[in-house]
Amino acid sequence: MVTGYAIAEIITFFLVAGLIFIKMDPFYESVFFVSFVSFILIYIIYFIKDLDNPFGYSEEDTLAD
Repeated sequence: MVTGYAIAEIITFFLVAGLIFIKMDPFYESVFFVSFVSFILIYIIYFIKDLDNPFGYSEEDTLAD
């Protein structure tokens, strides 16, 4: 399953980097768009990792215990 995480993180990195370096006008709309898409992609990665280990089974002390 580690390979799936690596692929998702690499794709997210390249998408966010591509969005940052692309020229979009007007400036404030492009900042909002890039921020929103980056937030959603990064949040989805953390959400999938949390779903994979819902109760912190491999961790010693978690709030879910």
